[in-house]
Amino acid sequence: SVTLTILFNFEHTDNFNHLKKEIQNMGNEIEDLITLDELCEILNIGRNAAYSLLNSHEIKAFRIGRCWKIPRCAVSEYILRKSHIKD
Repeated sequence: SVTLTILFNFEHTDNFNHLKKEIQNMGNEIEDLITLDELCEILNIGRNAAYSLLNSHEIKAFRIGRCWKIPRCAVSEYILRKSHIKD
């Protein structure tokens, strides 16, 4: 059928492979959330500096209630960005 052909053709594109990889990686990210205290320890900064980074969205994170949920990969991205290793 036409639907199967479209899906089959879509599966063979780079976009599909990229999307599939992103979905697989999301499972790893969900399990790899760190706390505010761990963020402070990793960056060797105080809580006020950590809150500033989170509230300014320099480190991508989200809150559930009063608790910050910080993906470890967001911290890695921040470090790479600030160290000019990844442009």
